[in-house]
Amino acid sequence: MARNNSFSCKQFTIHQDRCAMKVTTDACIFGAWLDPGRGSRVVDVGTGCGILSLMIAQRSRVSIDALEIDEQAALQAGENFAASPWPRQIVIHHVALSDFVSRSETRGIYDHLVCNPPFYHQLSRSVDPQKRLAWHDDSLGLEDLVDAAKILLNENGALHVMVPFAARARLEAICRFREFYPYAACSIKSFADRPPHRLFASFSRFQRPCLLSETVIYQQEKIYTAACKNLLHPFLLHL
Repeated sequence: MARNNSFSCKQFTIHQDRCAMKVTTDACIFGAWLDPGRGSRVVDVGTGCGILSLMIAQRSRVSIDALEIDEQAALQAGENFAASPWPRQIVIHHVALSDFVSRSETRGIYDHLVCNPPFYHQLSRSVDPQKRLAWHDDSLGLEDLVDAAKILLNENGALHVMVPFAARARLEAICRFREFYPYAACSIKSFADRPPHRLFASFSRFQRPCLLSETVIYQQEKIYTAACKNLLHPFLLHL
Protein backbone atom coordinates (compact mmCIF):
# COMPACT_ATOMS: atom_id res chain seq x y z
CA MET A 1 0.00 0.00 0.00
CA ALA A 2 1.40 3.36 -0.98
CA ARG A 3 2.60 5.96 1.47
CA ASN A 4 2.92 8.44 -1.39
CA ASN A 5 0.98 11.67 -1.85
CA SER A 6 -1.89 9.90 -3.60
CA PHE A 7 -3.14 6.51 -4.68
CA SER A 8 -6.09 5.39 -6.77
CA CYS A 9 -8.79 2.92 -5.86
CA LYS A 10 -11.36 1.54 -8.28
CA GLN A 11 -13.84 4.37 -7.76
CA PHE A 12 -11.85 7.16 -6.15
CA THR A 13 -8.39 8.67 -5.70
CA ILE A 14 -7.04 9.65 -2.29
CA HIS A 15 -4.76 12.68 -2.04
CA GLN A 16 -2.86 12.83 1.23
CA ASP A 17 0.03 15.26 0.89
CA ARG A 18 -1.39 17.47 3.66
CA CYS A 19 -2.10 14.61 6.08
CA ALA A 20 0.46 13.56 8.72
CA MET A 21 -1.01 10.05 8.93
CA LYS A 22 -0.82 8.41 5.51
CA VAL A 23 -3.09 5.60 4.35
CA THR A 24 -1.74 2.16 5.27
CA THR A 25 -2.57 -1.40 4.26
CA ASP A 26 -3.97 -1.97 7.76
CA ALA A 27 -6.39 0.96 7.40
CA CYS A 28 -7.61 -0.31 4.02
CA ILE A 29 -8.18 -3.81 5.37
CA PHE A 30 -10.04 -2.31 8.34
CA GLY A 31 -12.26 -0.31 5.99
CA ALA A 32 -12.99 -3.45 3.98
CA TRP A 33 -13.62 -5.54 7.12
CA LEU A 34 -16.04 -3.31 9.02
CA ASP A 35 -19.72 -3.77 8.26
CA PRO A 36 -21.84 -0.61 7.78
CA GLY A 37 -24.80 -2.54 6.37
CA ARG A 38 -27.34 -1.95 9.13
CA GLY A 39 -28.48 1.62 9.72
CA SER A 40 -28.37 4.88 7.87
CA ARG A 41 -25.94 7.20 9.71
CA VAL A 42 -22.22 6.81 10.35
CA VAL A 43 -19.74 9.06 12.15
CA ASP A 44 -16.06 8.64 11.21
CA VAL A 45 -13.89 10.02 14.01
CA GLY A 46 -10.46 11.30 12.98
CA THR A 47 -11.05 10.73 9.28
CA GLY A 48 -7.59 11.94 8.18
CA CYS A 49 -7.61 11.99 4.38
CA GLY A 50 -11.01 10.25 4.41
CA ILE A 51 -10.23 6.67 3.42
CA LEU A 52 -12.68 4.94 5.79
CA SER A 53 -15.56 7.23 4.87
CA LEU A 54 -14.93 6.68 1.17
CA MET A 55 -14.74 2.91 1.53
CA ILE A 56 -18.02 2.89 3.47
CA ALA A 57 -19.70 5.17 0.92
CA GLN A 58 -18.58 2.90 -1.94
CA ARG A 59 -20.67 -0.02 -0.64
CA SER A 60 -23.61 1.55 1.18
CA ARG A 61 -26.01 4.47 1.03
CA VAL A 62 -25.45 5.61 4.61
CA SER A 63 -25.02 9.28 5.45
CA ILE A 64 -21.53 9.90 6.83
CA ASP A 65 -20.24 12.69 9.10
CA ALA A 66 -16.44 12.68 8.95
CA LEU A 67 -14.70 14.48 11.84
CA GLU A 68 -11.14 15.80 11.72
CA ILE A 69 -9.45 18.07 14.26
CA ASP A 70 -6.45 18.94 12.08
CA GLU A 71 -7.27 21.78 9.68
CA GLN A 72 -5.01 20.69 6.83
CA ALA A 73 -6.20 17.08 6.99
CA ALA A 74 -9.84 18.26 7.08
CA LEU A 75 -9.26 20.37 3.95
CA GLN A 76 -7.65 17.37 2.23
CA ALA A 77 -10.51 15.06 3.19
CA GLY A 78 -13.07 17.60 1.96
CA GLU A 79 -11.33 17.75 -1.41
CA ASN A 80 -11.20 13.95 -1.62
CA PHE A 81 -14.90 13.68 -0.82
CA ALA A 82 -15.83 16.37 -3.34
CA ALA A 83 -13.87 14.60 -6.08
CA SER A 84 -15.39 11.19 -5.29
CA PRO A 85 -18.63 9.72 -6.72
CA TRP A 86 -20.36 10.43 -3.35
CA PRO A 87 -19.92 14.16 -2.58
CA ARG A 88 -23.42 14.48 -1.09
CA GLN A 89 -23.13 11.36 1.03
CA ILE A 90 -20.14 12.48 3.15
CA VAL A 91 -19.86 15.73 5.12
CA ILE A 92 -16.51 16.84 6.55
CA HIS A 93 -16.46 18.59 9.93
CA HIS A 94 -13.30 20.39 11.08
CA VAL A 95 -14.01 19.90 14.77
CA ALA A 96 -12.75 18.24 17.93
CA LEU A 97 -14.72 15.18 18.99
CA SER A 98 -15.54 16.79 22.35
CA ASP A 99 -17.12 19.80 20.62
CA PHE A 100 -19.08 17.60 18.23
CA VAL A 101 -20.42 15.50 21.10
CA SER A 102 -21.58 18.64 22.92
CA ARG A 103 -24.00 19.49 20.08
CA SER A 104 -27.50 18.43 21.09
CA GLU A 105 -28.42 17.49 17.50
CA THR A 106 -25.72 14.78 17.33
CA ARG A 107 -26.78 12.82 20.41
CA GLY A 108 -28.04 9.29 19.87
CA ILE A 109 -28.49 9.60 16.11
CA TYR A 110 -25.72 7.36 14.72
CA ASP A 111 -25.88 3.67 13.86
CA HIS A 112 -22.11 3.27 13.58
CA LEU A 113 -19.03 5.06 14.90
CA VAL A 114 -15.79 4.11 13.14
CA CYS A 115 -12.33 5.17 14.16
CA ASN A 116 -8.69 4.45 13.39
CA PRO A 117 -7.46 6.37 16.46
CA PRO A 118 -4.00 7.74 17.28
CA PHE A 119 -1.98 4.68 18.32
CA TYR A 120 0.73 5.88 20.65
CA HIS A 121 -0.03 5.91 24.39
CA GLN A 122 2.42 7.33 26.94
CA LEU A 123 5.35 7.34 24.52
CA SER A 124 7.73 10.09 23.41
CA ARG A 125 5.83 12.79 21.54
CA SER A 126 6.73 13.99 18.06
CA VAL A 127 7.95 17.58 17.91
CA ASP A 128 5.70 18.15 14.89
CA PRO A 129 2.27 19.31 16.18
CA GLN A 130 0.40 17.79 13.21
CA LYS A 131 2.09 14.43 13.76
CA ARG A 132 1.32 14.58 17.49
CA LEU A 133 -2.38 14.93 16.66
CA ALA A 134 -2.27 12.06 14.18
CA TRP A 135 0.00 9.62 16.05
CA HIS A 136 -0.42 10.18 19.79
CA ASP A 137 -3.53 9.79 21.91
CA ASP A 138 -3.19 13.10 23.79
CA SER A 139 -6.14 14.61 21.91
CA LEU A 140 -8.17 11.40 21.51
CA GLY A 141 -7.71 8.67 24.09
CA LEU A 142 -9.61 5.40 23.96
CA GLU A 143 -11.59 6.46 27.03
CA ASP A 144 -12.66 9.64 25.24
CA LEU A 145 -13.64 7.68 22.15
CA VAL A 146 -15.83 5.18 23.98
CA ASP A 147 -17.40 7.94 26.10
CA ALA A 148 -18.29 9.72 22.86
CA ALA A 149 -19.72 6.51 21.40
CA LYS A 150 -22.09 6.21 24.36
CA ILE A 151 -23.46 9.66 23.54
CA LEU A 152 -23.45 9.64 19.74
CA LEU A 153 -24.70 6.10 19.07
CA ASN A 154 -28.34 5.10 19.29
CA GLU A 155 -29.27 2.16 21.51
CA ASN A 156 -28.58 -0.34 18.73
CA GLY A 157 -25.46 1.43 17.51
CA ALA A 158 -22.03 -0.16 16.99
CA LEU A 159 -18.49 1.05 17.67
CA HIS A 160 -15.78 -0.13 15.24
CA VAL A 161 -12.14 0.55 16.09
CA MET A 162 -8.63 -0.45 14.99
CA VAL A 163 -5.88 -0.57 17.63
CA PRO A 164 -2.47 -2.15 18.11
CA PHE A 165 -2.97 -5.77 19.14
CA ALA A 166 -1.09 -5.05 22.37
CA ALA A 167 -3.91 -2.64 23.33
CA ARG A 168 -6.59 -5.34 23.13
CA ALA A 169 -6.99 -5.92 26.87
CA ARG A 170 -7.00 -2.18 27.60
CA LEU A 171 -9.61 -1.50 24.90
CA GLU A 172 -11.88 -4.30 26.10
CA ALA A 173 -11.58 -3.15 29.73
CA ILE A 174 -12.45 0.44 28.79
CA CYS A 175 -15.45 -0.73 26.78
CA ARG A 176 -16.65 -3.19 29.42
CA PHE A 177 -16.59 -0.47 32.10
CA ARG A 178 -18.81 1.64 29.82
CA GLU A 179 -21.08 -1.32 29.01
CA PHE A 180 -19.91 -1.91 25.46
CA TYR A 181 -19.27 -5.55 24.56
CA PRO A 182 -17.36 -7.06 21.60
CA TYR A 183 -19.33 -9.00 19.00
CA ALA A 184 -16.66 -9.25 16.26
CA ALA A 185 -12.87 -9.11 16.43
CA CYS A 186 -10.18 -9.77 13.84
CA SER A 187 -6.47 -10.22 14.56
CA ILE A 188 -4.17 -8.95 11.79
CA LYS A 189 -0.78 -10.51 11.02
CA SER A 190 1.73 -9.41 8.42
CA PHE A 191 2.81 -13.04 7.84
CA ALA A 192 1.47 -16.35 9.13
CA ASP A 193 4.51 -16.95 11.35
CA ARG A 194 4.41 -13.48 12.93
CA PRO A 195 2.40 -12.42 15.98
CA PRO A 196 -0.66 -10.20 15.42
CA HIS A 197 0.12 -6.48 15.22
CA ARG A 198 -3.39 -4.98 14.82
CA LEU A 199 -6.84 -5.70 16.15
CA PHE A 200 -10.13 -4.74 14.50
CA ALA A 201 -13.05 -4.87 16.92
CA SER A 202 -16.77 -4.09 16.87
CA PHE A 203 -18.73 -3.37 20.06
CA SER A 204 -22.38 -2.87 20.96
CA ARG A 205 -24.42 -2.45 24.13
CA PHE A 206 -25.62 -6.06 23.96
CA GLN A 207 -23.70 -9.04 25.31
CA ARG A 208 -23.49 -11.89 22.79
CA PRO A 209 -20.91 -14.39 21.53
CA CYS A 210 -17.98 -12.64 19.86
CA LEU A 211 -17.06 -13.79 16.35
CA LEU A 212 -13.27 -14.15 16.30
CA SER A 213 -11.21 -14.24 13.12
CA GLU A 214 -7.69 -13.74 11.83
CA THR A 215 -6.36 -12.24 8.62
CA VAL A 216 -2.82 -12.71 7.33
CA ILE A 217 -1.82 -9.96 4.90
CA TYR A 218 1.11 -11.45 2.97
CA GLN A 219 1.93 -14.98 1.83
CA GLN A 220 5.38 -13.66 0.93
CA GLU A 221 6.93 -10.23 0.61
CA LYS A 222 4.58 -7.87 -1.31
CA ILE A 223 2.24 -10.72 -2.32
CA TYR A 224 -1.17 -10.70 -0.63
CA THR A 225 -2.82 -13.84 0.68
CA ALA A 226 -6.05 -14.97 -0.97
CA ALA A 227 -8.04 -13.87 2.09
CA CYS A 228 -6.54 -10.39 1.98
CA LYS A 229 -7.16 -10.13 -1.78
CA ASN A 230 -10.81 -11.06 -1.26
CA LEU A 231 -11.23 -8.25 1.27
CA LEU A 232 -9.46 -5.61 -0.80
CA HIS A 233 -10.54 -6.63 -4.30
CA PRO A 234 -13.66 -4.36 -4.40
CA PHE A 235 -11.48 -1.33 -3.67
CA LEU A 236 -7.95 -1.54 -5.04
CA LEU A 237 -7.07 -1.18 -8.72
CA HIS A 238 -4.16 -3.63 -8.82
CA LEU A 239 -6.06 -6.64 -7.40
